[in-house]
Amino acid sequence: MFVLPVLAVLTAGMLACAVIAPVAGVIEFAGGLFGFDVPFVMMQFGRWTMPFWLTLPASLVLGALFLGAAYGLWRALRGYVRAVSRGKSALDAAKAG
Repeated sequence: MFVLPVLAVLTAGMLACAVIAPVAGVIEFAGGLFGFDVPFVMMQFGRWTMPFWLTLPASLVLGALFLGAAYGLWRALRGYVRAVSRGKSALDAAKAG
């Protein structure tokens, strides 16, 4: 009862982040190329802020990691649903027989 909603929400969230991260990287990179400062899109680790020319490759890598995580979570969700279905079918068969 707890696993199914957690896996579903995590899968959707990781998939959304897999799309948002590269888009944000393109926005930051394009802003840096044209001389605009885009303060709401940045990669910052502690006090260090990533230069704009590194944001595009880093966001593409981050997007790929998010996509891989979403794919793994989706497979885990499908496996969990199949295991629960098989368990319910076995219980129904034992109950009827």
